[in-house]
Amino acid sequence: MTQTAMLIYGTVYLLVALIFGVLTIYLFFKIFNVLTRNIDDIAEIKQNNIAVGIINAAVVFAVSLFINESIQTAMEVFKNNIIIFGMNLSGWEKTQTFLIMIAHYAISLLLSFFLLWISIKIFTLLTRKIDEFDEIKKNNFSVGILLAVVVLSMSIIIKPGIGKFLKGIISYPTPKAPSGLKRRLPIKTENKEKVKSGKNEKKSN
Repeated sequence: MTQTAMLIYGTVYLLVALIFGVLTIYLFFKIFNVLTRNIDDIAEIKQNNIAVGIINAAVVFAVSLFINESIQTAMEVFKNNIIIFGMNLSGWEKTQTFLIMIAHYAISLLLSFFLLWISIKIFTLLTRKIDEFDEIKKNNFSVGILLAVVVLSMSIIIKPGIGKFLKGIISYPTPKAPSGLKRRLPIKTENKEKVKSGKNEKKSN
């Protein structure tokens, strides 16, 4: 990839990360405030409720991990389909690539909220002796930190599966060579040496 292509790729990456990041934080406050009906998150934060601030911050960080996964996948495809092999894709296939990038972001955002909320609900159901959200509303630091750790732990555990799920549910257009055959990505040198050594072993046998 040339220096100019790398500059374009880096600029687009920064813009996509900035737009998706700001949009994610904005939508988070809207959605999470609806899910926690017994707590007005914005009002509690204004009243210096640190426990509410802790759980909100944890969920924002957790969601950003999921969104980062979708952004990395989308930008890798943007590099291959638009910058490197863009000449081998039709106008519709390029448009399709951008649409799928947006779809991946939307799905990962909804999926991350859903999985995190389910994780929180299951945890609160298992700990019936304490009403976590009621304690958080009372500014109980300990409960706020506990739920924050639960959210962050679940995000770290679930994160690897998000990228694989997105690739499986909506696939990107694959660049094709002029002959009509799908272009294969170059094999790493280590893999080439392994293939050659395997062939030599077969011949010797």
